[in-house]
Amino acid sequence: MEQFIYSILLQQQRAESANSDIEVFSDLRTSIKELLDIKEIESKKSISEFAQKNGASLRGGLAQFLSTPLKSDKEEIDRLIIDSFENLLKQAGNFQSLNDVHFGSYKILEPQQVPLHRQLVGVVKRILKNGKTVLNDSGVSLAKNSGDIFCSMFTVEQFSSLPIVKNVFEQVLEQKNEQNLSVVGQSISSVVFRSGNREHSEKNIVQMNFVADESEIARLQSNVAVLEHQFGIKHFQLTKRTFEMGRTVPYRFQFAVDIDKHALGSIIVALVSDDEALEDALTTEGSLIVLEKIL
Repeated sequence: MEQFIYSILLQQQRAESANSDIEVFSDLRTSIKELLDIKEIESKKSISEFAQKNGASLRGGLAQFLSTPLKSDKEEIDRLIIDSFENLLKQAGNFQSLNDVHFGSYKILEPQQVPLHRQLVGVVKRILKNGKTVLNDSGVSLAKNSGDIFCSMFTVEQFSSLPIVKNVFEQVLEQKNEQNLSVVGQSISSVVFRSGNREHSEKNIVQMNFVADESEIARLQSNVAVLEHQFGIKHFQLTKRTFEMGRTVPYRFQFAVDIDKHALGSIIVALVSDDEALEDALTTEGSLIVLEKIL
């Protein structure tokens, strides 16, 4: 089943906060989950009412055909009519299942906070610098006294759920914005491939943003097995921009890893695997952003 990622860049408008990042985003997640549950109940109720109303109308029109000997089957016929209407609405996208929405939040690290481990130091520094350019292009302020930068990501199973998730997030943020967080950038992407569960215990998410053609994407996908074999990386995904809201790079490859334990330079070497075109896409024209998991 196709999945979609709704990513939000947030920036604190004041450098100091009374609450920890975990407290702030845990509170947001709890409130978002509560509101999504309400939306799910409302959606189910709306479909049920529609099916009941139109089922009754259809049954009335068919009454002349449902006389004896089928009269004894009235309850079964009613159930089949209602079920048919409900299934039709769900297949048409009128029902959004919001129970499977996954929400994760991360703090974006400054380049100087990323350990280099002496492997490909120059390359990693360059693409980290490119990452700051991507953030700046997305609306982030990089001025000296600017507040911390965060990224929240929603994973959904249905594209039609995205407007609801976006609305809920903005509503909760407006209600619970004691920390003065501002949305500075947004993007919607579709998942091209992924491995591992959405939940993981790794400390960091590493994002590589780049431009590539289909053949390079195919070679990248074949190379990711090396990451699991050599570094034990089990959680990675490639997404392609579906709708642009500030982000201009079409592809994003990200993986979960503890950057204190594994050298990013070594991981990149394994990922490009002597492929000059792929190496150029990822390390010359590409950019690197490192996130620290909050929840």
